[in-house]
Amino acid sequence: MLKKILAMSIKTQIAVITSLVIIVVVTTLSAVSFWNAQKLLRTSEVQTEKLVEQSIQDEFAERLTRARSAVLSLTMNPAVAKAFAEQDRAGVAGLVQPVFAEIKKEGFSQLQFHLAPAISFYRAHSPNKYGDDLSKIRPTVVAANREHKMVEGLEEGVEGYGFRVVVPIKYQDQWVGTAEYGMNFGEDFLKALQKKNPGDYYIYLLDSAASQVEQVKKN
Repeated sequence: MLKKILAMSIKTQIAVITSLVIIVVVTTLSAVSFWNAQKLLRTSEVQTEKLVEQSIQDEFAERLTRARSAVLSLTMNPAVAKAFAEQDRAGVAGLVQPVFAEIKKEGFSQLQFHLAPAISFYRAHSPNKYGDDLSKIRPTVVAANREHKMVEGLEEGVEGYGFRVVVPIKYQDQWVGTAEYGMNFGEDFLKALQKKNPGDYYIYLLDSAASQVEQVKKN
């Protein structure tokens, strides 16, 4: 009888130990699997962030390149430079409005000429608005006129934020002002990003008093 009880006790102990071992093994495997899943998730998130960041940088660069190419071809036109140097607004308009009508189809939203330091001379996108001083809000224009070199980047203007490329214009060895092409920084830009990497994209102003500028959500 005693032998039977001892035998049962040993069997019970073995069963208990076996159960504990199984529990420990399962728990360990589960923990390892969870840790691996978390690691893979973190790696995936980092890779996605890098991919999105690169897409944004590429889109920035691509838009500035397009604007740079377009404005340089315009400012190198002798007829345009002559009309601008003579401050012939009607002459400038006749030369650039047909060009602007075409480039609008490619996503350009602004074409503007400025007199130094940053006086708006002619806006192809708003022909009846000119003569305003942009010095306080357009440092790219001031710099391009002062340093006589091309200045580009993302900048706020009278009509909102945009990609700007500002190029100085020279006529008969005299610097006569600057011209710029611009593309809006808003919904169109977000849609371009969304095509590359589907998801929700937002643009926020850094000014705490300002609200959200643009947003595009995945449908």
